Amino acid sequence: SKNYLIKTNSENKKHINNVIKRLEASRKLYEEDFPPSKPITNVSVVRICATQKEFSMYGNTSAGVAGYFNPRSEELVLYFDRNSGPDMTLAVMTHEGFHQYCHFLFNRSEAHRWFDEGHGDYYGAFKLVGSSLKPNSDMKGGLARVPIIKAMFKEGTIKPISEHIRYSHSQWQNQGPSNVSCYAQSFSLIFFLREGTRGRVSKRYWEKEYSEIIPNYIQHLSEGYTEAYANLVKETEEELKLLKESDADYNLIKNKEDIIAAPWNFLPQRTKDDIWAKAMGESWGKIDESEFEKKWLGFVEKDL
Repeated sequence: SKNYLIKTNSENKKHINNVIKRLEASRKLYEEDFPPSKPITNVSVVRICATQKEFSMYGNTSAGVAGYFNPRSEELVLYFDRNSGPDMTLAVMTHEGFHQYCHFLFNRSEAHRWFDEGHGDYYGAFKLVGSSLKPNSDMKGGLARVPIIKAMFKEGTIKPISEHIRYSHSQWQNQGPSNVSCYAQSFSLIFFLREGTRGRVSKRYWEKEYSEIIPNYIQHLSEGYTEAYANLVKETEEELKLLKESDADYNLIKNKEDIIAAPWNFLPQRTKDDIWAKAMGESWGKIDESEFEKKWLGFVEKDL
């Protein structure tokens, strides 16, 4: 594969070829919607287990997990489901592939879950037409989000937009009422924003400034992390120089060298919070959130 290193013990060549074809189409889509500021040279590894049992043993995952991206190993892990066929694997692959792409795009930094998981589900629903992925209304089978968000609308369990988009990872994951409600709400939100930007949302709901929410969020998130890492490295390099001049303990020197090599592992939480807050202020803070919520909910009820 041009952009991916694939590790697998599966002997189903047809499935593997389908994976490669969709992987490359997915990467093309990610780069079109989120052009990297510089070429991504990181190796994107995809491990495909031949069976669910091997998948569970490898990642020590619980039942119901269809695939995942591990930011520590930077590896995307999947398996072929004999019951549902390759469709689920391919949808999950595009979802998790987005996480892997953003991991490198943002220099191993984290975004809010509404953005990360919402886009994962949005892209996971895309259909492969030739060598390109085209937007689709929803994923299939047990991965479908539209029926869930529709039910949440009727039951009045959709979280206020101002809360949902600002949740921490744990708050987002546990917002309820079910363990997939968070995914459904973020999916519908990204679907609205992305399809609106593509000109496929009625003018009854869409305002021109909504097209700037995601680009502004991305820009300030990326700039914030880049600046924070540069400052941390510069500060640490100065400290390291003094330590070496004073013939300091090896462990102290090694710690500073580790920070310089991987600053994303050492950025203080308060700095991350400040970056997140600025990114939200420069994107969502530029619009009337109450008006947006009314229009988005109208879209969910009538058009989604």
